[in-house]
Amino acid sequence: MPAPRRSRTATLALVGLLVLSPALPAAAVGGSLTAWGGDEFGELQVGSANDVVQIAVGPNYNMALHADGTVTASGGNIFRPQDDVENESAQATVPPGLTNVVQVVAGGAHTVALRADGTVVAWGRDTQGESSVPAGLSNVVQLAAGGSHTLALRDDGTVVAWGRSEEGATDVPADLGEVVQLAAGDGHSLALLSDGSVRIWGRGDFGQDRLPGSLGEAVMITAGRWHNVAIRPDGSVVSWGYDNRRQSSTPADLAPAISIAAGIDNSAAVHADGTVTVWGTDLYQQLQVPADLSGVTSLGIGQYHLVALSDPTAARLSISGSAEVGATLTADLTTSAPAASISYQWYADGSAIDGATSDTYTVDAADAGAPILVRALSTAPGIGPVISAPLEIPLAGVETDDAEAEGTDAEDAASDGAPWAIIIAGIIVVAVIGVFVALLIRRRKQGETADDV
Repeated sequence: MPAPRRSRTATLALVGLLVLSPALPAAAVGGSLTAWGGDEFGELQVGSANDVVQIAVGPNYNMALHADGTVTASGGNIFRPQDDVENESAQATVPPGLTNVVQVVAGGAHTVALRADGTVVAWGRDTQGESSVPAGLSNVVQLAAGGSHTLALRDDGTVVAWGRSEEGATDVPADLGEVVQLAAGDGHSLALLSDGSVRIWGRGDFGQDRLPGSLGEAVMITAGRWHNVAIRPDGSVVSWGYDNRRQSSTPADLAPAISIAAGIDNSAAVHADGTVTVWGTDLYQQLQVPADLSGVTSLGIGQYHLVALSDPTAARLSISGSAEVGATLTADLTTSAPAASISYQWYADGSAIDGATSDTYTVDAADAGAPILVRALSTAPGIGPVISAPLEIPLAGVETDDAEAEGTDAEDAASDGAPWAIIIAGIIVVAVIGVFVALLIRRRKQGETADDV
């Protein structure tokens, strides 16, 4: 839940993964992987490498991108043709010599990699053309892979799609607008636009193509097989679509998220403190997050397993400054992406703030009582959106935590003295009554004496 509005101190927030430049020394960046859930095809055998900068997860396989730009695979080889029973137990593979990768995405049975030069390499099953990269495709800055189709965002803002087209997942709308993030499910596609709106096209028999009324604007999106998950500008999470395993039933008490993931029957959120919340099926103990898991920056979800990346060198975004009207807040972004490629957008009370697109923002009186969040985008290849945790701006006149504490101390002191006050008051009352009774007795005796005379 958001921080109490009485708080006057800006909170620092870890954020989702930004793929780091492979030009940096491999020993300087990266983190380790933790996997849990089903392990029928070796999905949980993710190794002990500590230089992983991104993880892509398919139904029963994983692709790890390392700081040196290489990719390693683990899990089952569902890339083989469906009728190839002889290689049913084979492991997932990576094309020999693949280097200079800045992003890797996993589809239903194919994988796609983006190189630093903007070119794309795909491998795996190609029965629907999902691994057949269009000839001459270049200047790509972001990828998304669905069940049997692939999406690519080019630096001019256009989206290129290929693969299975029966449901319309590759029919990119002509009037799409300025895209900042792509996502793909099994037969449907999503685009997050710069104005916070979400466009969906393709399959919709489970409601995955219909935006929920509670969504409004979004700052991050992802897609599972037949459902979608988005983060709103206040850090809250909205899920919709297929819900047979409650993968679209977002927990009511879910804390603000900085990153999200979706698979076939599960969804998950990463929080600013590096913890993870998972919902959906628990058939293979997917909901049993390892007790010692910490520092998570991103994760991926397969059919029956999850893989979390804990990367202490991953890009981080924090808001610094006083959480009060009139204060100047600063978006502190730590990333290897070129500074010239970074842009910002500030949000308040669930909506983008017009004109607030620099790395600083002065809190307006209209922001009082509302959460403020900032998102950073980069035009560099392979780097997706990254968001901060929401920062609550207190209402004017609301006591600070210190003032409240002082008031509480005073109340406690008064409460501690109350029993003694009652006792003293009782003694005084008894004394007064005693004096009154004594006077009455004395008067009666005086009256009796007079009668005798």
